[in-house]
Amino acid sequence: MLKLKSLTIQAKILTEVFTVRIHSRIARNPWARLWYLCRGIDKDGSGNAAIPIAAATIMLDCSEKTIYRWLQKGKRVGAFRSYRIKNGTLQVYLGSLFKVCWFLNLKNWGVVSQCPLSEVNAHIRAVTTGIVTQKLQQASRYAANMTLKPSYRKQFGTPHPNELLEIDKQSSHKSAEGHLPYVVYKSEKRLFVSRNLL
Repeated sequence: MLKLKSLTIQAKILTEVFTVRIHSRIARNPWARLWYLCRGIDKDGSGNAAIPIAAATIMLDCSEKTIYRWLQKGKRVGAFRSYRIKNGTLQVYLGSLFKVCWFLNLKNWGVVSQCPLSEVNAHIRAVTTGIVTQKLQQASRYAANMTLKPSYRKQFGTPHPNELLEIDKQSSHKSAEGHLPYVVYKSEKRLFVSRNLL
């Protein structure tokens, strides 16, 4: 019982202190959770990581059988060159990012983001969806800004989402401050915008 409590504390410290770069095209694979955990622990970039198997099950919130399955699947796609379990410790030799992309037939690894291990291991799909959405929003905002007339773009520019959400007054043509660009009406739960807002 004491050993399990100690492992739980170690696992919590590791996941909160360490960070890792995740890649949206790779992170959606189930075995990627283990691969990113090992990459996060391998701070010196030596290409190998050692972790007690019990701590790995706590950090990834899965069973030992699931870890073995991920090791086998990850080895098939080049994420793990080799691995061994000795005296309850998992020793993993990591494959390169290039090799993983090669085996998965990816032309690029997608959007990249630095995340704490706690977020990656608990909500990797949500994190991946979030970073891809942010990238698409940035691209969309840039495209919308480029479609504006140069004079209007210089004077107003495309409003930032935070600017629209922080409006505390209702937009009105009759107000002394004038009409807020693109905003038609703001209710408690919704923001109505004009057709010109792309």
